[in-house]
Amino acid sequence: NFAFNEERTSKSWAVFGNVSYDLSDRLEVGAGLRYFEDDRGEINKTSLASASETFDAVSPRAYISFDVTDNVTTYASVSKGFRSGGFNISTGQPPYEPEELMSYEVGTKLALMEGKLDAEISAFYSDWSDYQINGTDPVTTFNFAQNAGDVEIKGIDWMLTFRPSEQTQVMFNGSYIDAEFTDIEVLSTSHIVGDSVDDIPEFQFGISINQDFSMNGKPGFIRV
Repeated sequence: NFAFNEERTSKSWAVFGNVSYDLSDRLEVGAGLRYFEDDRGEINKTSLASASETFDAVSPRAYISFDVTDNVTTYASVSKGFRSGGFNISTGQPPYEPEELMSYEVGTKLALMEGKLDAEISAFYSDWSDYQINGTDPVTTFNFAQNAGDVEIKGIDWMLTFRPSEQTQVMFNGSYIDAEFTDIEVLSTSHIVGDSVDDIPEFQFGISINQDFSMNGKPGFIRV
């Protein structure tokens, strides 16, 4: 751990915009663009070794939305993501490159039972290149960051909101995610092609109940 003899700096800024156009009463198309710039530096206070670099990216996004009925909307989107690279000054390892992500999503939103039930479901696919992961130097056992390779992520997420009364709301949400390495570009790693990505659970679920009430004329709620 080199937290006490390293100094790292990051100064970043971004500008973005989005435009949309209604092709009809039910069909909308849109596009956005984001420019990001990050000036990063790192210095080892003991050896005085240092490095600095400016990372930047142009990230586009496009989407289309169609109202099948007044209560059913479908959509599709494609977007590009970016994360800066960095340095391994104290470990003597080479710097690591930025990550890039291409993400595709389709989904639908429904209002059912005269507004008592809302449902949202989407499916997504992401192609993640130069995925950053922590490695270990086999000689010094020091940890350092490196670009492990490429990752493919596929999944589905959903959310249901049920309102049995004006005061009661029940929510259920969840997701299924299949994230695995499709390419390994480092010589020494604990992962192989086909392995799952760390810290991304395959299944997630959540349920909550919200009950509104009034006591002595003052509103309140209980949430579990």
